[in-house]
Parts: sequence; structure tokens; C-alpha cells
Amino acid sequence: MNARIIITLKLLLLVLLLTPLGVSAQIFTNKGAIVTGMNGSTVWINGTLCNISSGQITFNGSSLLQVNGEIQVQSGELKLLDASNAVATENCIVFPNSQVLRYGNGTLNVYKLYTNRGLLDNKGTVEIGNTTFPATVKQNFHNDSTATFLNNGMVRFLADSGRFSNYQSNITKVNNDGGIIEMRGVYNRFTEGNGAQPFLGDNNSTALGSRWNFRIGGLVRYAHATDSQIVQSRYFYDLEMDNVARKLIPTDVYVGNGYTVTPTSGIRKYVGTFHYDGDNTQYIYPENGVNPLTDRYYNLDLLVSNQSKKSKKHLDTNLITRLDAVLTSDSLAPLYVDGQMHLGDLGLDTSITFGTIDIRNNGLVSMGTRPAVVHANVTVSPGTFQSPIGAGDVHVASTATLQLAATNGVLRLAQATNLFVTGDFVNKGNGTNLFANPTSTVTFNGTAGQEIERTTDTNGYGNVTTIREKNALRGNVFMTGNLRVEAGNINMFGDTLTMIDSKKSASYVGGLEEVVGAMRRLNLPTGTEPFTFNNVNTTVAFISEKETVPPDMTFTVTPKASPTNPALQFIDTTDANRRIILAFSGSNDWEATVRAGYKVNEIGSKVDETHLEFFEATVDTAKNINTSLLNPSNQYSRKLATASSMGYVELSGVRPFKPLSPYPPPSLFASGNDLLLRYSPGNPYLILSARVLLEGPYRDGTMAFDLRTLNLIDSIAPNIAPYNLDSNRLFEKVRIIPDSIVDWATVEIRSQLSGGTRVFRNCFLRSDGMLVDLDGKSAVTLPISQPGDYYIVVRHRNHLAVMTSAPVTLKQKTTNQTGLQTVDLSNENIVLGGVDALKAIARRPDNSIIYGMPAGDYNTNGVIDNLDYDRIWVWRDYEGYWNEDTDLNGIVTTKDFNVSWNNANMKKKTVVP
Repeated sequence: MNARIIITLKLLLLVLLLTPLGVSAQIFTNKGAIVTGMNGSTVWINGTLCNISSGQITFNGSSLLQVNGEIQVQSGELKLLDASNAVATENCIVFPNSQVLRYGNGTLNVYKLYTNRGLLDNKGTVEIGNTTFPATVKQNFHNDSTATFLNNGMVRFLADSGRFSNYQSNITKVNNDGGIIEMRGVYNRFTEGNGAQPFLGDNNSTALGSRWNFRIGGLVRYAHATDSQIVQSRYFYDLEMDNVARKLIPTDVYVGNGYTVTPTSGIRKYVGTFHYDGDNTQYIYPENGVNPLTDRYYNLDLLVSNQSKKSKKHLDTNLITRLDAVLTSDSLAPLYVDGQMHLGDLGLDTSITFGTIDIRNNGLVSMGTRPAVVHANVTVSPGTFQSPIGAGDVHVASTATLQLAATNGVLRLAQATNLFVTGDFVNKGNGTNLFANPTSTVTFNGTAGQEIERTTDTNGYGNVTTIREKNALRGNVFMTGNLRVEAGNINMFGDTLTMIDSKKSASYVGGLEEVVGAMRRLNLPTGTEPFTFNNVNTTVAFISEKETVPPDMTFTVTPKASPTNPALQFIDTTDANRRIILAFSGSNDWEATVRAGYKVNEIGSKVDETHLEFFEATVDTAKNINTSLLNPSNQYSRKLATASSMGYVELSGVRPFKPLSPYPPPSLFASGNDLLLRYSPGNPYLILSARVLLEGPYRDGTMAFDLRTLNLIDSIAPNIAPYNLDSNRLFEKVRIIPDSIVDWATVEIRSQLSGGTRVFRNCFLRSDGMLVDLDGKSAVTLPISQPGDYYIVVRHRNHLAVMTSAPVTLKQKTTNQTGLQTVDLSNENIVLGGVDALKAIARRPDNSIIYGMPAGDYNTNGVIDNLDYDRIWVWRDYEGYWNEDTDLNGIVTTKDFNVSWNNANMKKKTVVP
């Protein structure tokens, strides 16, 4: 062993200036001794340089410290200043409470292991490793749990296997802010102190970058010179690719600030997902390789790891970013596209964005072949959102709106592409900014009331599919493809839905859906094939022998049209409750088969569907359409409506009205007139004006209508006795219960006192005792056509039925009904059984008694007994529409019980046979 120079004095041990000195020894400093390498000096040590007992070693200027062995800083400091350089051919070990200070622009090069248990404060360059050593030699930087790492310069790893192994759990003591960690090896890694490589998100790991809040600060640069270099999956702040080696970038690389690629960098191969996850504004590096899997992201993910922050992500103007697969984003990471972003065609995943996307400054987002779901708003202006040929389905979720904010905001849908709008699509431009191939499809599948955006005749939708109720409040809708309507109507609200190519189909999946309002077909061809308009049963087929057809035809359909519009010649006793306007253009002479559909709830009990015919209505007249005058084979065909399918009326031989037409007027129809569906034979109906009082709701001369006030009366009479005696119950439906209605009642018409013909009709009982039709004011229309004398029975769900003691003369309804007598069944003198069939409920001022129908027959068996009032105890305190609610105030109480108890004690029962 070489001689050792050991001096334990506090004075200077050794100062070597200006001239080199080779020492094959171990050098110790002790008790605060100072060793200084002055400018231009060189110190060679063949052995160990050991700094102990608060010693201070300082090199400045352009001096050199060459240790052909190991540097140990056990106590004190090693300070490298200015352009001085230092080399340790073995290890460098810095003990606790000791420090190495590398200031200036020189380099500290440690060939093997740098172990830091104290402080490394670097503002210059520290190099770890030597490329001439085999991989078995540890050429790492080991940062111990007691260490502090401060880097504002460069820490460079040279060896292929070099790693930054860290045990310091306090990230504030591992500070690379403003510094660079440069990886020049093939497989450099950030690990734990023992070399373990934890998975991302391991909160127990001390490896730098193992989680978002243990991120590698400053810049990490990958700069291998040849072949390939493997980037590590870690959380970086700034990340840079440099030097000519190919970079293999795995999944789950997270960049919290900036990502750059230098012009000298080799090609990049991305695998999996690359993440921009910072909490400040971030700019996406424009990877724009020509070929897939080369210099292009695979998946790109925009997010904010710190969920208490929000980060805007930008793609700058004139820059192009391409993905091989999909884009995902977090709700806290809005994307601003001023350049171009192209999604790719690889992988199996779906692009899912929860952050908003603003396409502006003529930016572009172009979809790839994989499906995409946007959960937040996409705003375009000026710019373009497009689905090119082969693009995957694009879904606008219920939480999102795809908005073209102005006419310079463009939506392009190429051949066979699909856009599903569950949220909304808004076009604030003039409609010319939509470019949809006729084979593309926009599906509006949001909740009821979803709006369909307007288009123009030159820039229409392709195919349109609607699911559930849809509105078109923003203007006219044009389309070049097929229409499919499912599970709800399209409401046009004064605008028109136009099918530009009338060879395309209109289908209504459930059979009851409609285009409510105006629907037009352009470019109608000849032929017998029917063209479907507003619903499955509203069609037109042009006779093929006629070579001329109108340039366009429009049906305007309004279901449940008002029955009180005399200008339309509407008659509620004969007409379907539906308004149909047929309009067409041109002066051509054509012949067509016209079919008009209707629904079962538009046909009241007064209308006989089997005799519905077409009437042309103007302000002044309603003309029957009878094309058989021209061709006897032109006869009406009909299909009756049901609850699950529309009915229709169809007639061949309909022709357009022309002033000099040679055809009979009943064959002609003028454009823009109403097409009524009317019961033509005029089957007459009888009507009844009758009055009755119910004991339960009677109060101070009138009956309370609490059930109407509480909205407890259903629009259809409930399916209970006596209302279910009426076979037309389901068709007798109102939209709004009229004012002052007490409840539903049932009128029975008998040809004999007992037996014979019996007909039932549900109607309303008004608070003044009048039985009225469904409009709340008219006499009750009865489904009987033969005038004569009939017994009248009135029934209610919790009162005893009453009946006239003698037949009453009933007359047909006429246009001007006069002399109609009211049958007052509160008069004991005309009721079968007299006072025994009724209940005294009040006195008039002259002391005469007011009678009403006895209350408390909850099971409607015609007898009030303990079976009835026992039910009170079961249903007491229940609120709603209950038979046990005798006084019809919406709640079952002991007051209801008392009424039933009293009538049971009086042995009340109906006398109706």
C-alpha cells in the first residue's frame, strides 16, 4: 500500500498550485483544514480523497481535481466553482451533514456510483457513469433518505443502465426546478433507493415521478446518440426528446408542463397513452408523422392530476397533431384547437372527452375510425369539426352541445358517417355551414323536447333518425336521405321538414309517431309507389299513366286540432279531431291516391269510423270528395284505428283543382285547403240534458269540485264500476278537465224498465248538477240514433244509482238545438221509488226539500251496509281519488264514515232494477 499523508493539524495540509502533482495515496482533511485549487492548477490523487471533520475543499478558476479513486465527503464540503472540473474514477460518497457544491460551468464526473446522503447543490454539470464500463458496474445516482438534491444545472447519466435512485420521501428536498436531468443511456431509470421500479400511482414509493404529487421537477431530457432509447413511464414536469437515437415512448408518460422534440431528435415510437396532466396552461407538441406509429401519438390524454386546479390545453395555429388511435380528456382540461388535430384508425378504444373543445382560428378536429363520445361542449368558429370517410360514430352525450357558433363554424359528415346527438346540436350560422353526405346519418336520440337544428336546401342533412319527442324551433329542416322516426313525434312549430330526394323513405317505427306540422317532398317521381309523409298512414301515390306530377307536395298535420274553429267547417259530431292541410305547387294535371291517417283518441264516440270520407274545407264550405263520379272503381278504403296503430282513410282519383278542369268538382282538391275526415252518411245521435245532485259533495246549494281543484280527476274515466260499463270509455278522453267538474258520471239509456236495449255513456257532472259532455257545457251526446222514449239511469262510483220512473222523450241533435227539456233527477216526483230512492240533503227557502243520490255505496253493489262503512277504517286518512272519499274532497276521513253509517242505518239501497 502506498504511503499515506495524514496531517491532523488545523492548518493547511496540502496546497498544490500551478504544477501537477501525482499522489498515490489517500488524502484526508481534518479539523477544518482547507484545500484550495487555484486557477489553472491540477490536483491528481491516485487513491481516496476523504473530507472529514468539517474540512473544506474548493476548486475555482479553470482548475482540475483528478481522483483516480473515490471521493468521500464525510464532513464539510467539496466546492467546485467557475470552470473547474473534477473527476472521480470510482464512487463519490457524500455523508449526512456534508455537501458538494457544483457552481459555475464546469463538470463533476463520477464514473461509478454517486451516493448522496448530505447535500448536492448543482448549478453546473454533474455526470454519472462512464460508457466504457460494463453494465454490471453500478453507475447510478443514489439519493438517500437523509439527502437534499438541488439542481439548477445539468445532471447527466452516461451509462446505459444508469439510474436516479431515490429514498428521500420529501419531494421539496429533491428539487430539479430550473435544472435538467439528461438521460444519455439506453435504459436510464428513476427508481427507489434499492433500484426497485414501482408502478405509477404507488403512494408508498420514493422513486421520482412515481405519482403526480411526486413529479420530477425541471426538465428531463432523453438524448441517446445511437440506436434506440427507452423512455420511462413517469410523471415529468418538462420532457424533451433530443439526439439522433430512436425514442421508444411507452404508455403512461405524464407531462405536467412542456413537451418538446428538438430538430436533432430521432424518430419517436409511442405505445399506449401519452398524458398532458399539468394544472397550468399546456401546449400540445405537434407530432405530425406521415406514417402510423412513427412520430405520432398513439392515444392522447388531456387531464389535470391535481383535481383542485384547471388547465387549458392548446394546439397552436398552423400546427398539426396526429393520433394513431384515440383522444381522451378530463372535465378540468378544456382543449383549444387553433391548429389541426387528427384522430387515428388504430386500437380498440373509444375517444371520450369530458373537457370542452373550442375549435377556433380556422382550426380542425378530424375524427378517426374509432367511436368518439363528447361529454362536454364542442364549439366551432371559425373552424371545422369533421367525420371523414371511414370515421367512427360520434356521440354527443346528454351533457354536451355541438355548437357551430357562426357561419364560419363548419360541420362535415362524409359518406356513411354517423353523428348521434343525445345532448344538443346548435347551428348559429345561416345553415350553409353543414356539409352532410346523403349517406351520412344524424341521430337525435335525446330526451323529449330535443331540438333539431335548421339546414338549407343546398346544405341539408343526409339521413335523419329521431328517437323520442323532438322539436324543430330554429327553422326549416332539409334532408337528402332517409327519415326514421321512433318513439316520439317531430314537432315543426310552423317550419317545414323537407325531403329533397323523394325516392328516399320516411319510416315511423312504432306506427304512432308523426311529423307534427309541415312535411314536404321535392322532386316527386311518377309511379304507383306511395310516398310517405307525416306518418305511416299519410301517403300519396301518383298514377303512373300521368307523366306530370307536382314539383312538390306538403302535408301539414296537426293532431287533436281544435274542434271549435267554425272557419274550418269542423263539426265535432262527425269529424276526426285532426287538422290536415294538403298543399302542392305547379300547374300540372295529376291523379293520385291519397291516404290520410288519424289516431284512435281523435275519434269520439259520436263518430263512426267505418263511414269516414274526405271533405275539402274552405272558410265557407266543406265539399265531399267523390272521385267515383269519374271512375266507379274509385271507392274509399279504410283501416280502423286502435290504441297501438293508426287508422286511415284512402281514396284514388284525387286531382288538383284547375279553373278550366274537365273533371267533376268532387274529384278536385285545391292546394292549401283543409282535408277533413268526416262521417259522411250523417248518422244522427240523440242528446240528453239532465240534472242530478250527489249527497257527498253537496254544500250550500251547489256541489264542491275539490277533485278538479286538486287535479285528481283523470282525463279518461277510470276502469272501475260504473264507468267500465261504457264500451267507448277509452275513446272518451279530454286533454284538460273543464272548470267546475265534480266527477265522472255514467248515463244509462234503457228501452224498457228492466231488460231491453241498454246503452252507456260516460260524461261529466258539473257543480250545478248538470250532466254535461266532455267539453264541460254541452248536453250529453248519446250513442243512439233512433229518437223515442227511454228510461234514464244515472250512476256514480260511490252513490246509489237513480232512474226515471217513466220513459223520457229523447231527440236528435241538430245544428240549432231548441226546446231541449232537462230531466231533473233531483225531483222526487220523476224518480223511480220517489223519496225512498233519494236522500234529503237540504231545504229550499220555501221549506221544500232538496234531494240527492244517497252516498256511501263504496263497492257499487246497490246497497249501503256494513261492508261499505267497514272499508272506511281500512282507507281512512288516504289522500287521492278513492271510492271511500264520500264527500269527494280528496281525503278519506271519519266524515265519510258518518255519511255511510247514517245511510246504512236507514237501510238505503237502489231501486234501479
